[in-house]
Amino acid sequence: MFLMNDMSRRGVHVRFRIFACAAMLAVATRDSMANEVAFEVAPARVTLHDSLSRRQLLVSENGGDVTHDCAYRVANPAIAHVDDGGYVVPLAAGETEIIVQHGNRQTKVPLRVAAYDSGGRRIDFANDVVPVLSRYGCNAGGCHGKASGQNGFKLSLFGYDAAFDYEAIVHAARGRRVFPAAPNQSLLLLKATGTIPHGGGERLKIGGEPYRLLLRWIEQGLPASSPDAPVVSRLIVAPASRVLHAGEKQQLAIVAEYSDGSRRDVTRQAQYASNAELVAAVDERGLVLCGAQSGEAAVMARYMGQVAVFRAQVPHGDRQASAGDFPIANYVDALALAKWRQLGLTPSPIAGDATFLRRATIDLGGRLPTMAEAKAFSADTSPTKRTALIDRLLASPDYPTYFAMRW
Repeated sequence: MFLMNDMSRRGVHVRFRIFACAAMLAVATRDSMANEVAFEVAPARVTLHDSLSRRQLLVSENGGDVTHDCAYRVANPAIAHVDDGGYVVPLAAGETEIIVQHGNRQTKVPLRVAAYDSGGRRIDFANDVVPVLSRYGCNAGGCHGKASGQNGFKLSLFGYDAAFDYEAIVHAARGRRVFPAAPNQSLLLLKATGTIPHGGGERLKIGGEPYRLLLRWIEQGLPASSPDAPVVSRLIVAPASRVLHAGEKQQLAIVAEYSDGSRRDVTRQAQYASNAELVAAVDERGLVLCGAQSGEAAVMARYMGQVAVFRAQVPHGDRQASAGDFPIANYVDALALAKWRQLGLTPSPIAGDATFLRRATIDLGGRLPTMAEAKAFSADTSPTKRTALIDRLLASPDYPTYFAMRW
């Protein structure tokens, strides 16, 4: 009996050691996986379909964006080039890898260029040329997009009428704006590059990607848009939102989805604007830089009439700031509370009866409460008197009169 008990104890010790080793292995595996996830590149695999395809890489480390802090190298540099901002441009058909290095961390991204025509695929005027005119302000209201045009050259505002724009560039003024016999001598390019005097100044760099696209379009014989060409149905921004702190940055990637289901990276073709540049500013490459001001900024990306928004949140303080005794009475309260916590805000104390009565009456009725209303509200001991007040104000003639005037 004693021998069996001793053997049982030995068995327990062996099982405990096996369990401990397994637990240590699980922890090591978990930590290893965490380290792997901490440094990642999106997308994990890049496929470029033709010579005009592009792709913006997004690199994150421990939740922060390091896209512009990495070194990029293509295993076969004859197939593609990646600039210091993680923007991939094809050079030839084939398969290779992009090596992304940040400090002592490295990862490889498979890259495939499906097809590459040195002459380039057929340029579609509406889908390829008009975005260039929009990005560089040619069809804006302060330039050729205004009602009277500019110096005899008129474009539709923000490119809403591609057929009109094609006629204005190719056929109007006896076709003098383009010169297919010597494409690089076209007035369209000479003006845009500042080679000859231009009221709008230099808009394009000779040899730059937008310049080469317009040049290629002229070389191809100025093709118009195909009647069955797909149109942009929506924009997708990645990431959609992020909590930032002073001095931090975030590269955006913008993908256009077309009516035929296809997608195209338009990060360097989209236009960007921030509604609060002191909180977060954005440059023409889609790089968001966080300022010293706390708050929330909406960074808009616009392309071919579609809009996508990236939200940058810069907390005022501790993101886990207590909400105190703030009561959640409805769905809007829950959303407000979640936003306060994201921004590190602690809500003010609940307003007293007199303050609530005054604010609600002004907000909904456009007037101050009467003496009788104030006395009745103060004397009311019902726990739902505030809700009842709101209902009475909404049912009163003051509410529709006031809001009819506001709207």
